[in-house]
Amino acid sequence: MNMSPIDRETSLVATETMAQKRNPSAALMLVSLCRMMSARLPLVVGSMVRIDEGDSSASYVTDVAIPEVGILGASIAATLDRLVAGLDVHIEVMRKNVEITNGLIASEAAMMQLSDRIGRHHAHHLLYEAAQRSVMEQVPFTQAIGEHPGMKGREMVILDVAGYTGESTSLVDRLASDP
Repeated sequence: MNMSPIDRETSLVATETMAQKRNPSAALMLVSLCRMMSARLPLVVGSMVRIDEGDSSASYVTDVAIPEVGILGASIAATLDRLVAGLDVHIEVMRKNVEITNGLIASEAAMMQLSDRIGRHHAHHLLYEAAQRSVMEQVPFTQAIGEHPGMKGREMVILDVAGYTGESTSLVDRLASDP
């Protein structure tokens, strides 16, 4: 695909045949740059070993690799900056996508809650059956769990998909505040 210099500066590029499609070109570039960086690390680590107190010819590898690592690091930072700057967050669309699963997206959270109460094997079996019912009968996953015979007399499983973000919020806040 031919891109103008302006297109190269954006994070999303349409394809030639499907104008409505938005390709995540910056994200793909970021992955490629990180792979290239990863490939340099074994070269540098391997050149650290000196065999029998030999001459400095092993450092010739790092003479090439270290500047490449610097260039790749700068390219990764610039590409990541471009990716984040072009990020569009559509909260309502995200909420709608989560609701499509009828709560099944939080099955891991349900597993963690139930495993502590009834053991991992029983929790897996109960949640599998509840998930199948949720899909086949189009009932909310929490309802299917609550109505499962294995839940009789047990505390209800609470699934708050909006709050099921783990440590991601604190990690992002910490990283964003670091200079």
